[in-house]
Amino acid sequence: MRFKKLYSAMIAGILMVFVMAMAAPAGAAGVTVDGARSFIESVANQAISEVAGKEDVSTEEAQDSFRVLLKQAFDMETIARFTLGRNWRIASDQEKTAFKNALEDLIVRSYTKRLKDYNGEGFEVTGAQKLSEKDVGVNMLIYPDASKKNPVDLVWRVRSVNGKNKIIDLSVEGVSMSITQRTEFASVIQRNGGKVQALIDSLNKKEKLE
Repeated sequence: MRFKKLYSAMIAGILMVFVMAMAAPAGAAGVTVDGARSFIESVANQAISEVAGKEDVSTEEAQDSFRVLLKQAFDMETIARFTLGRNWRIASDQEKTAFKNALEDLIVRSYTKRLKDYNGEGFEVTGAQKLSEKDVGVNMLIYPDASKKNPVDLVWRVRSVNGKNKIIDLSVEGVSMSITQRTEFASVIQRNGGKVQALIDSLNKKEKLE
């Protein structure tokens, strides 16, 4: 039950930031603490009312919209490279492209299904701090229900990429989603004789089951 609440909260947070990326200005000289926080805060209040819980939107339309938001809000190139880890170096160009496409499709299909059912229970941005020379972490609390009890702690890792604010990772209750995926993906490849194609096939299979 706790996992389901965490996952729902993570999805809600992702939705908020997708919409923010459409409207919030980015720092041309690199992300700052104030800039990253503004990126999160500026349109977060609009996210749930504008996107989530739209019963009159078809699944296909929702997926198309979600894919646009995904590409604008997240640096998928960085996420793909990191999550594939050292296997990125041994993958062929064709495998790299297929992996990025499979990862994107999996995220779009699985998250869209949950977002259409999300009604929104509220959030609060509680701070921001430098995580490294390039990155800023923005802290957010997501409330799983109207009582606002047992909030879930999220940290968005924001980086300026080509003059635009981009998300490169999300931590939920201190657990990095990118690191978790990296470990899972490496395990799949190792179990299949070091073949990157085996991971691509696995992701495509999951995508079809979603």
